Amino acid sequence: VVVVVVVISSSSSDSQLEIIAFTFGTIGHVYISLRNLHSTYRSPTACTPNATIDLPIYAKWMSACVNELVNIRKLDNIKILVAFTEPLDYQSGTVPAGYTQASYYMDAVKALHNELTNDNLRHLVQIQGPNSAFNPANIQFARDSLAGVVDIYSGHQYSRPNYTVWFNEYSAAIDVIRNTTSQFIVDEGGDSDEALRNQSAYGTYLAIMHAAAINAGASSVTSWLFQDQYYVAPLQDANGSDSFYHGLHRWGQQPWLPYATDVRPGYYVLNTLMRYMGPPSSTTVQAVETSGLLNNIVVSAVTSTTTSECYFAILMVNTGTNTINNTVTINNVPSSCTGKTISRYYYDPNNVPTNNLPLPSSKKSVLQSGRSAICENLSEGSVVVWVTTE
Repeated sequence: VVVVVVVISSSSSDSQLEIIAFTFGTIGHVYISLRNLHSTYRSPTACTPNATIDLPIYAKWMSACVNELVNIRKLDNIKILVAFTEPLDYQSGTVPAGYTQASYYMDAVKALHNELTNDNLRHLVQIQGPNSAFNPANIQFARDSLAGVVDIYSGHQYSRPNYTVWFNEYSAAIDVIRNTTSQFIVDEGGDSDEALRNQSAYGTYLAIMHAAAINAGASSVTSWLFQDQYYVAPLQDANGSDSFYHGLHRWGQQPWLPYATDVRPGYYVLNTLMRYMGPPSSTTVQAVETSGLLNNIVVSAVTSTTTSECYFAILMVNTGTNTINNTVTINNVPSSCTGKTISRYYYDPNNVPTNNLPLPSSKKSVLQSGRSAICENLSEGSVVVWVTTE
């Protein structure tokens, strides 16, 4: 899935619209610039914003970008538009007279939706929002104000201490839209402690966070960050807080590639989760017998089974300080899964790889029709994913 983020800058002599498409699940990025669009779509107002002028320009630029990227350049993996970052969390810039930050965000997203619809492009992409702090009030605002406009709801939170707190906060926010047909994506997440992010224990932390989100009902989880990144203006010189080092944001589980190719320990878990614990192509009632937190073991599962398809991904995390034997039983394994190979990927924070490669499959098993059991011996902080990959 590619999420398109738009950064607009303008001056009296030039207008520039940058499209940055981030491909989640891989390291690849697509950078495309469409310059001098002001000749066609004009420049927005600057010091004194005017909604009547600015919103149609914003919407037309966005629509033109979707057309350029998807229809003309044939990038068929662009599926989601992330409309703004944290629009409900703080005042950013100046809003037009008569608007609040929230109401201007609402009208901007509606303008985007309407323009894409008028240009017969709306079916090509989904709109995601509000991409703000993970609390019920923000989600309720988006649900009530942007129903029929936002396709995927999203939010984020940081630095929660354990599985139970993560799960309860995720559940409270997702409950707001649980009775709708919309999905929920956790669009950011992690811990603000830089020292922790450089330790092997952070792999365990990320797995707990992901498991809590999946068990609460999120369809996907995006951690902040996969790779360190440099910021553009006005944060190009940010330094001294929030892990900024002269514009470089060191939140990734992979350093800025021109500087280093050695990954941080949490990379091995994050890479595995991104590969195997994403949303399945379809949902079914197939599930593991026990999910959630029990006896210091967190269990989470993603399943998708039809008459011709069989996909199981089971995540187990030992949150305790002792080695624990744990058995996960898969219920109602359909005949389409009988004999299907299920592979094991194991992360031990006390024995972290150093090869900078995705975790290898350490052993395999075979699913049995009806009920299948997976037995694990989990050391302190260890993470294991069992997945049907063949």
